[in-house]
Amino acid sequence: MREITPLLIRWNELTQSDMTVSFSPVTVAELWHGAWPHEYRTLEALFAALNCGGD
Repeated sequence: MREITPLLIRWNELTQSDMTVSFSPVTVAELWHGAWPHEYRTLEALFAALNCGGD
């Protein structure tokens, strides 16, 4: 969990800022390709948040 903490801190900072997180369809495909079934719900939530709920 120690390795994850700096990442979570940074994500929290991003949520409090006006910065934009950009990603490409290739990034989405790569993450889906490497995901395990138990990670699908998390990825769906991540991309929904990054897309601001859009498709």
